[in-house]
Amino acid sequence: MIGVEFTNYHRTLSICVLPDSQAGFTIGQIVEPTVDEETRKLYPELEDDARVPNFILFVLKKPHRSLHP
Repeated sequence: MIGVEFTNYHRTLSICVLPDSQAGFTIGQIVEPTVDEETRKLYPELEDDARVPNFILFVLKKPHRSLHP
């Protein structure tokens, strides 16, 4: 990554999602940001980033608790 050394840890999707589910959240949306076509034309070395996103974002929702039992 542009001369920066780092350690990459791969995790399964279930490891990412299960704790949120156990805490009562539901997934409202999943977003996988990627490099758009215009940027890939300017920087062809980013082609692989379009194939496999570097990030995954979860928009979580937690149901409102009722004040009345």
